[in-house]
Order: sequence, then C-alpha cells, then structure tokens
Amino acid sequence: MKGFRVILMTALCILLLSGCDLWMNGQYYVATPHQSSSSGSSNTDAEVTSYLELRNKLTQLVSQGTENAVIYYPSVEENVLTDHMESAIAFVTTSTPVGAYAVSDITYEYGTNTAKQAVAVTVTYSHGRSEILRIRHAQSMEEACVLIEGALKNCDAGITVQVTDYRELDVQQFVQDYVDDNPDVCMEMPQVTATVYPEKGVARVVEVLFSYQTSRDDLRGMQQTVSPIFNSAELYVSGDGEDSEKYLQLYAFLMERHDYQIETAITPAYHLLRHGVGDCKAFATVYAAMCRRAGLYCQVVSGTREGESWYWNVISDGSNLYYVDLLACNEQGNYDARLQEDMQGYVWDYDQFWLEPEETVPETT
Repeated sequence: MKGFRVILMTALCILLLSGCDLWMNGQYYVATPHQSSSSGSSNTDAEVTSYLELRNKLTQLVSQGTENAVIYYPSVEENVLTDHMESAIAFVTTSTPVGAYAVSDITYEYGTNTAKQAVAVTVTYSHGRSEILRIRHAQSMEEACVLIEGALKNCDAGITVQVTDYRELDVQQFVQDYVDDNPDVCMEMPQVTATVYPEKGVARVVEVLFSYQTSRDDLRGMQQTVSPIFNSAELYVSGDGEDSEKYLQLYAFLMERHDYQIETAITPAYHLLRHGVGDCKAFATVYAAMCRRAGLYCQVVSGTREGESWYWNVISDGSNLYYVDLLACNEQGNYDARLQEDMQGYVWDYDQFWLEPEETVPETT
C-alpha cells in the first residue's frame, strides 16, 4: 500500500497559513485560487454517498491527473470515513492501471461542513498529468503491438499504452523481431525497458521505453536515405518474371552497390546501403525485406556456420525451400541457393522452416 496520512489537529494551522482550505467554528470553507491548467494542479469539488462512489471518484481524479480535490461524504462517521479512505487509496494506487503507473502518494485532511464530512485530497504523481494524458488506449495486445510498432517507426523515445484485455508479451523479443523484419524503417535496435502496471489484473498499463545511441533526427534522416533504395529494389524486379529470376536480380542489386567491408554497425541497413559496411545479419535482414516488398517469400535464418554465430536466408520456389548465404555467395563470386542437405557446416532449427506437400509459398510473417 502506498503511503497516506490523516492530519487532524495540525490541519487547522496549516490551512490558516495557506488560506486555501479552512475549518472555522465547525464550518468547512474552500477557496480555490486561479491556477494555470498547464501546471497539472486543479481543485475539484465532488460529493459521494458510498464507498464505491468514493473509490470511483478517486479513480477518476487520478485518471485525469488531478492533484487537489475536495470530496464531500455526508452522513458518515469519522472512523468509517477514515476506513473508506484508506481502502479506496489502497485500491486506486495498487489495483487500477493509471493509479499503479502514475501515483506515488495520496494524502488527505478531513473536517465538516454542517453535517457533511469533507475530505481534502492531495495526489502526488510519479508520472505527471502530461504523461497521463499521453497514454494511448488499446482493447487488446494486438492493438497495443500496432501502437508499439508505430513508435518504433517514429523513432520515439517510448510509448505508454493502457490495454483493456492484457496478455503476457515478451516486449523485448517483440521489438527485436520487428526491428529485424523492418530494416527499411528501423535503423537501430534500441535498448528496451518494459514495465507493466499493476502486477496483476486484466486491464493494465504497459510502459515501453526505447534508448537509442543515435539521435532521433539522425535516425529519421537515415530512414529518408534508405527508403528510396528499398523502393528502387522493389521496382527493379517488378514484372512477370519467374521468382527464381527475381531472387537473383535482388541479390545482384544488393551486391553490386558496393565493395563491402564486413563489419558490424549499430545502424545496419543504413551503413550497409549507404556506406557498404555490414555483417551477415545486416545482409540477411536487408535482403529479406527487399524480397518481401517484391512479393517474394524470404526469411532470416539464425544459427551457426562452422561454429560461429551466423545469419542467412531461406527462400522458396513454391515446391522447395532453398538456403542462401549472401556473404558466402559474395566470397565465391556467384549466387548459390542450396537445399537443406547441401548446407554442410551450418546448424539451425531445421523444423522452423518447412513446406506441406500441398503448399505453394509459406505465409510471410
């Protein structure tokens, strides 16, 4: 339970000095000074008649990022009011998605206005009103994933999503897969921090933070640089030619761009296409993306070659799967698509790639 406190006798002195909330001769007075809406502070009056209404009102205040409010709770004894406040605060701060995400503390002071119990509530936030208002909303994790993809395309520093029907997701693996599958828009694999609020529940807030080594402006500039190259590759193989011919054309399109240096870069697609610098993973992911944009089946295979971590591609002619190691092809000077049994020295999850007898081309993910 996050902290709270009830201030009794000292409240009068504090409030007299502040001039905002006053108990005088058994009367409760509220003076609301003007405050800019950009500050995130606001004074809100409300009346509730039950514990459930009290809990819902606190939940509403937190969802709006409200810092100060006065809640009237008439015809309730002081000890009952205290119990209700404690329970409501515990619920809001530990069980509601926005409360668990954004609130660090809720404190309150109480008094009376004639027969009405009145509570002055102060909410302290770990994530401010502007952050709360930027929370995106998704009904399912599938919708949340689309929003995360959009943040990656935008090179954003992160995204926070409230999901109505939350399901467990390995966010880091999801981001890794998306970046690998989309080198035309994702220039760098960021460090990913994902936190879910609260720890349990159907509805939750998912906060995903991305940390890039490259500035956002530079990443967007790189996107603009590689985009026309991917577009050119797609146009390069347009037409009614055989798929086998298109695979070869895209190989030539990529390999003839540079005399490549085999090095690893933090912005793989950009360095490969702009500067001719890349490793086996950069070649495999860029080639796969170019093939898919041209309507060809092509996936990246990860495993080992002669005991060394390695990446290559798997393609299809509709009847068989073939494996293509672009760096090996470049070393030997010709395009070489091999069947599984011809891949001596390579080890990977063989069951990951296969064709049913009646299938044509496997579905591209």
